[in-house]
Order: sequence, then structure tokens, then C-alpha cells
Amino acid sequence: MKNNLLLFVSVCLLLFASNVAGAELRTWTAGTYKVEAEFVSFDETAKTVRLKTNNGKNVAVALDKLSNEDQLFVESQNKKQDENPFKIESQDNPISGKLNKRNVTELNELTNLPIDVLIVKAEKGDADAQLELAIRYYIGDACGIYRNNDKAVEWCQKGAKHADTGSVAGLICKGVLYDKDFKHHFNSSFGKDLTEMVDSTSYYRKAAETGDPRGQLILGLKLIETKDNKMEGIDWIKKSVEQRYTPAYLLFGLYYRYGGDDAEAFNWVHKAAEKGDVKAMHYLGYCYDHGDGILRDNAEAIKWYRKAAEQYRKAAEQGHIETQCFLGELFYNNEIGDEKEAVKWFRKAAEQGFAPAQDKLGRCYELGNGVPINYKEAIKWYRKAAEQGYAAAQRTLGDCYKDGEVVDKDYAEALKWYHKAYKQSGSSITAIAIGDCYFNGGFGISPNYTEAVKWYREAANDGYRDAEYRLGNCYLLGHGVAKDKAEAVKWFRKAAKQKHKEAIAQLKELEIEIE
Repeated sequence: MKNNLLLFVSVCLLLFASNVAGAELRTWTAGTYKVEAEFVSFDETAKTVRLKTNNGKNVAVALDKLSNEDQLFVESQNKKQDENPFKIESQDNPISGKLNKRNVTELNELTNLPIDVLIVKAEKGDADAQLELAIRYYIGDACGIYRNNDKAVEWCQKGAKHADTGSVAGLICKGVLYDKDFKHHFNSSFGKDLTEMVDSTSYYRKAAETGDPRGQLILGLKLIETKDNKMEGIDWIKKSVEQRYTPAYLLFGLYYRYGGDDAEAFNWVHKAAEKGDVKAMHYLGYCYDHGDGILRDNAEAIKWYRKAAEQYRKAAEQGHIETQCFLGELFYNNEIGDEKEAVKWFRKAAEQGFAPAQDKLGRCYELGNGVPINYKEAIKWYRKAAEQGYAAAQRTLGDCYKDGEVVDKDYAEALKWYHKAYKQSGSSITAIAIGDCYFNGGFGISPNYTEAVKWYREAANDGYRDAEYRLGNCYLLGHGVAKDKAEAVKWFRKAAKQKHKEAIAQLKELEIEIE
């Protein structure tokens, strides 16, 4: 394919699919895998062929996995696609405002700075670093840290203070603070000091019009969510891509991912990963690991997970505890699985008091992953995390006391930790566990059906089938409520519609149709 084939051809192809040649249904062969699909496009950077199956699903396949016949077919279609009339400016002459190539290079480097270095810059008042930190804490996992909305808000507020000085990062931060979409994602903790929400787009547009690729990207992402401004949004993202701003590739990929086009998402994420974006490397490993937009390929998954791990390791070895724990998870959960290495990093962060790492180290001791099973150590680390207010550990500790496998059964102690966890998380699963303790009684507490019904109802109203079934039983048997067969049937049916086996059996026993 010609060297000047434009990055945005794939987007053009998506928008103008009726103009794509070669839209014939044929059988494609990749090893033992066969699929009936139409050819859509070939991505030169990712070396992947995009196909559309007869049921409308998009899938990407690595070119070198295809049969020789299929590869020749792709080559013939490429020649036709090179004649596609939808063109944009050459990448050698990207449009830019006040920024030059060096500025964009520095911004790309900022996106891959180790978290500890970034925090130092942000604490010194660097608005660009403050914006980057806010983004990382909002995104969470893919950045090698844990999502933390409060910290995202905190750094966004600090960055917004620079808006009046003409800082582009400050303008973007201020726009985010006024953005009702971000307010929704951050829930009530976001924008709580604002008396009203104003039009955030004006701030993004000011930033974009300076030529800053970050402003162009966020404005584009904002506009493509609206029906009337979708094409303008794509144009702004295109400008960010033309400046070779790496996060534009990744976020455009995620845009397609959430839009249900996994194959197109994969192609853009691959571009970002090839350009050195560690977040994209991690996500690309996930794509290959789970067959997300591409055929599963363990070797490729390991390759990209290891590339991401190498980048995370740099920050972890500098002592950043969040990245140490996250690196442990990368070794624990994925195809590069090395449980002993995972325990090593969990322990480093746990011994510095990082609650998520303490919780995960406790699980390793409970399950014998990377260390011999040691229930005493498991409880020790769960408790350390729980006492710091970490909801996941509080619920796990509650489970330990409720189930009696890791420690002696003690429903009173279980309820103590369940209530703490529920107060923080509002988890329906925790609510069901609380209801079970009250319903069964014993091990330090007396049965209390009224309380059990209260907690089952809490989870049932959220649509949890186990709670719906339990609440139906309470109405059927008159436990904690007056007997009411009609009400019992109502809740059994709700659970049965979610394929709850016991609820289905109960309706059959009552000779009631599921509906």
C-alpha cells in the first residue's frame, strides 16, 4: 500500500461503506478457523483485515493468519481502495495552530511519564501534568493505577485555576468541571461546588482553536456524541490525529469500542500501541487475550502485556505503590501469568499500607496463588485493608466470617464488616449477604426475618435475581412479611425471567406459568 495512505481511510470507509469495492460474501480461512464474511478494509499499520460477517458483526483478522488465497484477494482489493476519493491533508504537512511538532512530541511524552514523576510536576503547579493526572485517575486501570474519581476531580480543579492565564490545559480542565456528561460519570462527587452547569463545549472549542491536539480531541469526542455535530466532531479528531497526538488514536479506538465496532476499535488501539502508548499496549494485550475485535492469539497477548508491564515496572521500581499493585495484577490475571511475581509486587505495596494490595495479598494466601495457603496470613491482610475502609476487603472479611472456611463462623462479626462495606459501596451482593445472615441466624445472632426482608428487597429492587427469589420465598412462607402468594409469584417470575433455576422450579411446583 502507498506510503501516503491516509490514517483516516478506515473512518471514511466506515462512513461511506457503500463505496467500498469487493463487498462480496466469501469463505475466509485462518488456520482451522473459517468464516463467511465480506471484505471491508485492510489496515496497513496493524496488518489486519477487517471483515463483516453475514450477521453484521465486524471482526479483524491478522493478515499473516489468512490462507495464501485470502491474502491475494486482500491485495487485489487494496488496489481498488487506494482509489477511494475521500482524502485528507498529507501527514507530512499537518494542520496546526500555534503548536509545532516539538510541542506535540512533548505532549506525547507526558502521556507516558511514570506516575510518580507526573505527580511531582503536578504538585509544582504544572497545569499540563494536572490535566494528565485527572485523566489517568478518571480512566484508571489502563493507566496502571486504580480509578479514583475524587482524585480526578481534585486535579481537574487545580488545573482549572490556570484557565484565566491562557493555559490550554486549564481551559480543558475548566470545561470538564462544567461538563454535565462528566458530572454524570463522576456521580455526586463531581462538580459539587458549582451552582450551575454551563456549556462546557465553549471551553473545549477555545482550546481546540489554538491548535492544541488535546483540545481538538476532547472537542471532537464531545461533538460526535451529538447527532447534528457528528461530522464536525470527526473532523476535530482528525486534526488531532494529523498532529500525531498518540492518545487520539487510543481514544478514537475506545469510541468505536463503546459503539460496538470492535474491529475498528482494535485497528486504532493498535496504532496507538505501535506509537508507544502504554495504555494502548495494555488494552491491545487484552484484545488479543479475549478475542476483542481480533481472533484470540495468546502469543500476541503475551507480547503486548509484557510491553505494558515493562513500562509499569519503571514506575513500580521507583516505589510508586499504586503501580506496584497494578503490576502485580497484570502478572496475576493475564496470559503473562506469574503468580510469584504478582505476590512480590502485591507485597511491596501492601507493606507500604496500600489497601488494594493488602486485599489482593490476602487472596493469594487464601487461595495459595504464588504462596502456600495460609489462612492466618490471609485474614491478617484482609483485616489490614478492611480497617483502612477498603470496601472490597470489608466484604471479603464478612464472607470469611459468614462461610467459616478461612476462620470460624461468626455472623455478628460478618454483619459488622458487611454493614461497613455496604455503607461505602451500596453493593446489592453485600445486601443479599446481610439478608442471609439475618434470615439464617445463629453464630452470634438471632434470626430476624424482618431485617432479612428489608435487605433482600433492597437488592431485589436493583434487579438481582437471587434477591428476587429470596424475597419471593419470604412472601410464600410468611417470613418477615404477611403471607402473600400473589406477591411471592411476582418475585419468583422476576427471578425466573433471569433464568434462576430455583425460581423456575418453585413456579412449576406452584403450577404457575413463568410468562
